[in-house]
Amino acid sequence: NKFTRAYGAIAGYGETVYDYPWCAAFVWYCSKEAGVYPEKVSKKSAGVASYMGYFRSNSDGVRYEKSAGHGGNYLPKTGDYIFFSNSHSQNDGSHIGIVKGVNDAKDKVLIIDGNCSNTICDRSLYLTDKYIIGYGVWE
Repeated sequence: NKFTRAYGAIAGYGETVYDYPWCAAFVWYCSKEAGVYPEKVSKKSAGVASYMGYFRSNSDGVRYEKSAGHGGNYLPKTGDYIFFSNSHSQNDGSHIGIVKGVNDAKDKVLIIDGNCSNTICDRSLYLTDKYIIGYGVWE
């Protein structure tokens, strides 16, 4: 797809293979188009892990916040990155998306993400959902 072609091949998938889980490629593409993508994140490495590591470094005006389902009290805002884990573990990020906001009741986060059933999805999840492990916050 256009996101993986713009992102390029990923280590472990070969130099010409673009058929890989593409959530990080989608986030990278959207962020690049908005002019805010972190240049220090290597797009050639393991996408979600690289982004989580960048935000956890607490440098360059970014930080990582745990989700409500994992003991955090941060209310996400538009433009934050949102990290997910199939195993519900802080050490095992498996998916990434972009926060569009929160609902009026402030109990759900609104998300856009790529490679959601192999398409782009607009969806919402409860802030306390254990699948959400944290947020990458731009300061």
